[in-house]
Amino acid sequence: MDSEHDALIDGRRTREISGISKSERWRLIKQGRFPRPIRLGPRCTRFSLREVSEWVEARKAERDARRGGAA
Repeated sequence: MDSEHDALIDGRRTREISGISKSERWRLIKQGRFPRPIRLGPRCTRFSLREVSEWVEARKAERDARRGGAA
């Protein structure tokens, strides 16, 4: 397993990668449309870099499919 790609990232880095705000991210999580965080402690949550990256790639694929496959 590639440990770098399976790293845990904080909310700030998640926002940088996904391009969505904290409030939008939590709304999507509640709807089951964004990867759920991993709770490491009472005040510490992290996200899987792999899962967030896969989520972004899926959004790109949806965009491309709507365009008829054009990049």
